[in-house]
Amino acid sequence: MPRRLLLAAVFVAALLPWVATLQPVLAQEDDTKKIKFKTADEVTLHATLYKSKAKNPNNSPCVILLHQPLTDPNKGDLGGLAKTLAKEGYNVLRLDFRGHGDSTLVNPAKFWSDPINAAFFPKEAKKKPLPNKFELPKDPTKATKDIKNYLPKLADDIMAARVALDQLSDNNEVNSSSVYLVGPQDCATLGTLYATAEWVRPQKIPASLIGNHPPLAAKNGGGPAVGGEPAGKDLGGAVWLSPTVPANGLVDVDNKTVQKWMAFAPELRDRTPVLCVYGDKDTVGQAGSTFFQDKVFVANPPKGSPLSKLGMNKTMTVKSTLTGVGLLGQQLGTEKLIVDYLEALEKERLNLIRIPNRGFPTPPPIDLKSFGVCEK
Repeated sequence: MPRRLLLAAVFVAALLPWVATLQPVLAQEDDTKKIKFKTADEVTLHATLYKSKAKNPNNSPCVILLHQPLTDPNKGDLGGLAKTLAKEGYNVLRLDFRGHGDSTLVNPAKFWSDPINAAFFPKEAKKKPLPNKFELPKDPTKATKDIKNYLPKLADDIMAARVALDQLSDNNEVNSSSVYLVGPQDCATLGTLYATAEWVRPQKIPASLIGNHPPLAAKNGGGPAVGGEPAGKDLGGAVWLSPTVPANGLVDVDNKTVQKWMAFAPELRDRTPVLCVYGDKDTVGQAGSTFFQDKVFVANPPKGSPLSKLGMNKTMTVKSTLTGVGLLGQQLGTEKLIVDYLEALEKERLNLIRIPNRGFPTPPPIDLKSFGVCEK
């Protein structure tokens, strides 16, 4: 072999071990991974986990990042927000709701036997063979009354995401003892519904109920029906971008129904602060922010009220005519408002000890009708 070729071969041989390790290093630098998990009615949900950039990412708090229903999950700069939050020390789970993005596969036998799914989509539920896919329209203008009334079912998806974080926490990959919700517009209604149900779910499943947890039903006074500490204690707060008044939104829920949820879980009001952000020219976002802060959480109760003032419930504006996810990625300061707010909340929850062995193999269903939604 000529000397030049021999030297080249030696150089390539020396380089091969480095080349072999390059791809894993690049993948690790990205610090994101695709994960999937099932809902109580066995929709396979897809999500992206953005790992915290903190020194101890496995003990970092969590954010569940939601998208507006009946729109493309990739609309706006939710990915940019997820990366920003990961850089600031949060493990971020960015979710595709059922019927959106990659979250369209279902177990036909389980999904179509669910009374709510069968009631709102009777034609599909009677097909033979039963469909193994479920899709919702991506154009809000095509949403029928039935679809709008069905959308509270997406609260089950948030519950599934939360239980997935609990399972990651059991594996010491994240710390689900501190979880925050962030999303635009109608996510404020969905998130409030889900959060109310979390005050009925126990942090750790009793051994006697493994695989057979009863549906999470609304009950006055809150607290898990099966005893133990409520999972709602893990919810550190929420941020809603241009929140929508429920009765005027896509998730068609009566305003008084949402207000009643606080009676089912009064600790939700006191222990889960909410930040509402909207553009200063956005009258819809302003109305939604006022509704949630004044009518639902009653952050500033009138004189003589037995309720205490909620000092950490905030409403902030940015200079913009944009709404929802449009407020992200535009150098409006929205991301900084979110980061600063979560940082302030996290100071109150700093170094929460991970609760081990939560033990939920599957997410429990939410008895949505007991919350006054998904009724035909």
